[in-house]
Amino acid sequence: MVKRSKNVVAIIQARMRSTRLPGKVLLDLAGKPVIFHIIERVKRIPALDAFVIATTGSKSDDPIVDYCLSEKWEFFRGDEADVLDRHYRAAQKTGAGDILRVTADCPLFCHLEANKMIELHIARDADYTNNINVLGVPIPIGGGCEVFKFSALEKSWKEGHAPHHREHVDEYAIEHPDIFKTEKVLPPPEIARKDFRLTLDTQQDLSLFREIFARLYRPPDVITLAQAISLLDDNPALLEINRHIIQKRY
Repeated sequence: MVKRSKNVVAIIQARMRSTRLPGKVLLDLAGKPVIFHIIERVKRIPALDAFVIATTGSKSDDPIVDYCLSEKWEFFRGDEADVLDRHYRAAQKTGAGDILRVTADCPLFCHLEANKMIELHIARDADYTNNINVLGVPIPIGGGCEVFKFSALEKSWKEGHAPHHREHVDEYAIEHPDIFKTEKVLPPPEIARKDFRLTLDTQQDLSLFREIFARLYRPPDVITLAQAISLLDDNPALLEINRHIIQKRY
């Protein structure tokens, strides 16, 4: 049996400002805001003890707070530019021992793999664990996430002073495998599609998600990443909707 940490908390990073698709986390997807679908997946991760929405103190993010209040979700408002500080203080507030970091623009992130990843992370006493496409894991863009031990997040917060460390949360840990015990989790074959794009950053991405949800979403169930990939394998023309989009680092 996997030894549990004191408290495993998902931190969902969310804000309204986006250069390519403003307000994306509250856009309609199958009759609900995008962030609703994120939380529905998070709730289905047995290894988690709690979750918190980490947004900013900017007035532009008041709608996110209003929605959290309407759903009775815990939230934390922190620095808009210093995302590492926001995560660290949200983790502090919740008393997290380990943190699952999820971004609110990935409504098909693989919650099943996230659960396996948390268990492996704890079992191997890792500092940082990921299954992220841009870090070399053959999972769709938007399918992965990452796990930090609180002490690793705290060390990154104390020692990671470069602008990219503060903006991306994980950069300091990635750059220092000499001081952080790092694990990488590879996906099973049925979801190993490194060239698929399933993240929300443009109107074309939203169009693809709306196609997928129109065909597969049957509440109260969530769409598994494997179901979405099977649909795309059978209907490759859908992949053309956003194939031309150039992926940013995050």
